[in-house]
Amino acid sequence: MSDAATGTAIRWNSGPGFLLAALGAPVGLGNIWRFSYVAGENGGGAFIIAYIGAVLLLGWPLLIAELAIGRSGRADAVSAIARLSAVRAWHGAGWIGMLACVAILSYYPVIAGWVVNYLWRYVSEGAGPAGAGDHDARFRAIIADPPRLSSGTRW
Repeated sequence: MSDAATGTAIRWNSGPGFLLAALGAPVGLGNIWRFSYVAGENGGGAFIIAYIGAVLLLGWPLLIAELAIGRSGRADAVSAIARLSAVRAWHGAGWIGMLACVAILSYYPVIAGWVVNYLWRYVSEGAGPAGAGDHDARFRAIIADPPRLSSGTRW
């Protein structure tokens, strides 16, 4: 990343800001929204131990590698890997990362739309009786009516 006007690299202003961005990006919305459900379905504490182990064994080294590539390459993902690797096959790794970002960004707005719709229904219609168990039916009704999903009401 660079500032087009001056040609200088853009840097983080604070360590805590960088740390929050570095930790928040890989966690993603999937971990936040689905984690408690998956933990409960797969053994609770035992799942959390396995999850933390996977994060430490896979996530931490990948984060360090990504930081090292970014710091050494001082460019976007595709250009940094191209600069650091003489092997042409590795250049595709940068493109895979970019395509993964595009894929993730293509479904986040959909999930955000569901959340806004649920919030609107909660505010306008109320929570409903506790333990109603009709969550699946509500979700199917939401996705079956795209105009209502888009605006919260019928056009």
